[in-house]
Amino acid sequence: MLICKTCGYDGPYQLGKVCPNCGREYEMSSEQTDELIHYVEQTKAAKEYEGYIEGVKILADFGCTEYEREYGIMLERGELVERNYDLAMEFFHRGAQKNDSYSAYRFSRLVNRINSESGRFWLIYSAILGCNESYFEVAEEFDHAGLTEDANYFYYLAAACNNVDAIVVMANRYYEGKGIEQSLAYAKWYMDKLRLPPIYAIKLAYKIRNVRSSEPPRPKLKSYDGLIKKLIAVAEENEYDSAYLKLNTILADRGDLDAVAVVGVAYITGYGTEPDFNTGLGYLISGAANGSIKAAVSLGDLYIRGEYTDVDFKLSEKYYERAGELGGAIGFLILGDIYYEGRACKRDIKKAVFYYDKATLLGSPHAYEKSRRIKEERERLYKDAFNKSLGERFENFLLSAEMGYTKAQIGVAECYAKGEGVKKSSVLSFAYYKSAADDGESSAYLPLGLAYATGFGTKLDYCKATEYLKLAVHHGYDKAAQALESISKHRMKRMAQRHYSRAMELIYQKKISEARRELEIAADLTNPNAIYTLGCLYEFGICAPCDKERAYRLYESSYRLGFRDPRALYKLFVLKRIR
Repeated sequence: MLICKTCGYDGPYQLGKVCPNCGREYEMSSEQTDELIHYVEQTKAAKEYEGYIEGVKILADFGCTEYEREYGIMLERGELVERNYDLAMEFFHRGAQKNDSYSAYRFSRLVNRINSESGRFWLIYSAILGCNESYFEVAEEFDHAGLTEDANYFYYLAAACNNVDAIVVMANRYYEGKGIEQSLAYAKWYMDKLRLPPIYAIKLAYKIRNVRSSEPPRPKLKSYDGLIKKLIAVAEENEYDSAYLKLNTILADRGDLDAVAVVGVAYITGYGTEPDFNTGLGYLISGAANGSIKAAVSLGDLYIRGEYTDVDFKLSEKYYERAGELGGAIGFLILGDIYYEGRACKRDIKKAVFYYDKATLLGSPHAYEKSRRIKEERERLYKDAFNKSLGERFENFLLSAEMGYTKAQIGVAECYAKGEGVKKSSVLSFAYYKSAADDGESSAYLPLGLAYATGFGTKLDYCKATEYLKLAVHHGYDKAAQALESISKHRMKRMAQRHYSRAMELIYQKKISEARRELEIAADLTNPNAIYTLGCLYEFGICAPCDKERAYRLYESSYRLGFRDPRALYKLFVLKRIR
């Protein structure tokens, strides 16, 4: 039926997909497969069994699940072919690995002779997949194990498929209340499903003959998810890849977030299925968004390793942090390792310690140990620096600072400020003071406040200067209080100067009343020029009653503050501007 393209052999087909004449593997296209399926259906309808058997054998051997099952049945029963349990078991196993429920059931019955544990797994798995024939046997398994409530669930499924024994069992259980609510009405409902009760059920039928029946509710499996998880463990241990994926998919559909992650990874890697990157990625993203630590870590791994997609460190970091935020120490631990090793990013031991400490807070002993070793090393480098020359001291400070030691950052900042062991740089000095302050190092607040106040390595910013100097005062640095007082005076002086300048502009515009208000504000802020100018206004009665005594008092006040007007030139200047 299959002709070898290499040697032209067209004799009887032998299992193995290899030409018995030349030993080359047969090839069969999808079109040939469709033609052969059509041929098999025709020969079966026409009862041309020789052609039918040959076609089924080829289709089964080439992986058509329906015909793997069909050929397995023929071999098991000895129908049209010689009975061969071992070969039947092989074909049933092929179908079971493709999640064919009946193949899984028949394989479980055959393999049970050799390995009862394996037989039990495939039996229960076939029931999970929906094989009607397996329900009653699975119920019996649970019943013998003492799991009555779970047994009732599968007896119910078998009874729903009109299994007489299961119907009688459910009737008896409702009658006796065995692992289920006692109810004669429910027992009667089950007995009414039988046209004629079997001999062993006649006595029960007689007892409840006059009871009015009522349809019972569907029993619940006591621990369905628990059962699936047990099967998953067996499937993983025995490398039943497709069953492992299928069972995890069932759990994922029921909302199990860890299972969602497993399914996502399986689709991406092709574990138990054909690789499907987009489907797998969809599972992982959904899992991470809904709170799966495992999905978030898997996404981080996906983008950092670059095996199935391009390396994307930012995405990887995002998902590892997501895992950590969800309470998974592993996410922060992995980020710590990445930064420590400089994998896919610039090495940053300070950031590594940051993530190790976050993982430690979530209970990771490995992260604690790694963080402890780094902290001991950076402190040793800092202490050793004071026993070295200036150049070597700077190198030690720098190494320790790069490992996140805040005191070493202060050391580096001072070296840059003074030019000790390195070229002087106010900008770099400021940067290290700022980094230390951001990390909570209190000794950095005073120099940082002074830097903002004087423009050392940065722009003048009195607000930030005040903020950091107040922090320094709070931590007991007395010099910070003096600096704050100096800044306050300087700011008042600048404010007074602004009001005085504004007043002079208004005087020039002949807006004397408004100018006087500005001068009074500036005078209150002890600007000597403003005080003297107010004296001029009072002396000559400009926009105010003439009051020479007050004018002279104002002149004396301005003199005490250092103002001088030789030959009254300034006074003449003011009068000239007013006129």
